[in-house]
Amino acid sequence: MKALYDLEMNLGDRIDSLSRLLSLEVKKVRILDNLSTGYLKNVQFLDTTSDIGLIHKFLNTLDVYAHGRSDGEQCSSSIIEGLSHGLPVISHTATSMGQVEQIGDAGKVVEDYEEYADVMINMIDDYEYYRQCETNARSIYNEIY
Repeated sequence: MKALYDLEMNLGDRIDSLSRLLSLEVKKVRILDNLSTGYLKNVQFLDTTSDIGLIHKFLNTLDVYAHGRSDGEQCSSSIIEGLSHGLPVISHTATSMGQVEQIGDAGKVVEDYEEYADVMINMIDDYEYYRQCETNARSIYNEIY
């Protein structure tokens, strides 16, 4: 009886592990599909504004600052604003990569959109990692800016 019980428990654990793995893969496929087609239903492009209050109000709605400037930046004021709000930052390599030093341990700089999706999933699924990046964002902002 114990052997049968152990077998059932082992199978149950394996099914749970496979289910979690499949769920992660489905999330990744959705993110990759959205990135590759340019269709992101949860992305909104807003008009430019110099209203500081509106900018801060917007930044307070974010969980992660997803930096997407194709040519990079030597000193990104938008990343600094994200850090000031304690937002983990995801960016990418580029010809001008000053933003890499700005981000430090407050997020991740990636090579391509697949790695970008992996990091986003990790931020969603690993709350401890997310919280550490969030804490590091505040520390980096307070220490440097």
